[in-house]
Amino acid sequence: MSHDLIIMDEPFTGLDPVNAGLLMEVLLEQRARGRTVLFSTHRMDQVEKHCDSIALIYRGRLLLNGTLNDIKKDNPARRLLVRFSGNSSFLELDCIIAKKEYAGSTELIVNGDDAVQRIIEHAVKSNTRLTHLELVEPTLEDIFIETVRGSAGE
Repeated sequence: MSHDLIIMDEPFTGLDPVNAGLLMEVLLEQRARGRTVLFSTHRMDQVEKHCDSIALIYRGRLLLNGTLNDIKKDNPARRLLVRFSGNSSFLELDCIIAKKEYAGSTELIVNGDDAVQRIIEHAVKSNTRLTHLELVEPTLEDIFIETVRGSAGE
């Protein structure tokens, strides 16, 4: 019994969204027929939606491989979306290593297993009203960027 292998290098480059969707349908149909589809891409959103197994190769070195679930399990959430009113002093805690403020919300990059608890406790003590607090799972793009930066020593 032969097992067909389809290899494509950046197959979605230059395609408009309609044709990219049609090509993806063809590739998924081939996978459903038992064929292995291997493709390279810089589009992490496509990888997250459609790939069973992932390999991240950077400068000829394999940096990550496995299922999306395994890779995400090894890279826990560190991003927190917060909406609040009142005192903003909790944004100065040492467990917050980066922050971006948007209209109506703040995105925090936190460090430490107790970071969320510390933020909540400090907000309560300072009479800050937290109206939204969401721990966001990292995207594959987030993991890719962090892994490549880490391997490059940045």
